[in-house]
Amino acid sequence: MDPKLYSPDQRAREKAESRAEDARAVAAGEKSSEQLRQENSSFAFAGARIRFPSRDR
Repeated sequence: MDPKLYSPDQRAREKAESRAEDARAVAAGEKSSEQLRQENSSFAFAGARIRFPSRDR
């Protein structure tokens, strides 16, 4: 597969691995839930709304 192409299956595996690593780090006491929240907040867009164009029916 061309590495430049987006693969939803590969992305899902990467996200699952990341969540598993986060859970392991919290369980081991390496990170707190608050630390994870802060790390992951950079991916959130507070107040953002997604708008889809209306389709004429």
